[in-house]
Amino acid sequence: MAYAGGRGECIPLNHLFQMDTPIGIARSTRARSTNEAHMYSVNRLTHQSYGSVIHIERAENGSQATPFRAVQLALKERRLWMESGTKKVRILVDSQVLNPKQAEHWANEEYKSLPKCEGCAKILDGSIHTHRLSTRVFCSEDCADRDYVEEVEKLKDEEEIDYL
Repeated sequence: MAYAGGRGECIPLNHLFQMDTPIGIARSTRARSTNEAHMYSVNRLTHQSYGSVIHIERAENGSQATPFRAVQLALKERRLWMESGTKKVRILVDSQVLNPKQAEHWANEEYKSLPKCEGCAKILDGSIHTHRLSTRVFCSEDCADRDYVEEVEKLKDEEEIDYL
């Protein structure tokens, strides 16, 4: 179960989105960041059914941060492998053989499904931030701070309207 840490009390985060690894989040915008977590690995394999394949898989410590980069690397590796004399090289993702166009389509769909920062739409990695006026999640202190300022301004505007 993921919990918020930091200065405030702990709150469970598993209701926001599902992740395999625990994540830290503070109830203020001053959360600690960790290094960027890469999410995809690309490997050359000889598959028992498909022969020569470039395998793209989700991996906690993969070398590629986005599905787009993973597909780009897979296409490059495929081209290099074919130039070295291998006749047929397939791309394997989620136990499915894809052609280059299908792999690019997979990358687009995969990107759409990933949790993103509410401020800048960057893919969220192992470090997320929020503040006490919101349940939304952000990729950095800066994004969380900007949202905090907007929320404070909204509250001030609401108070001014109440006085009128």
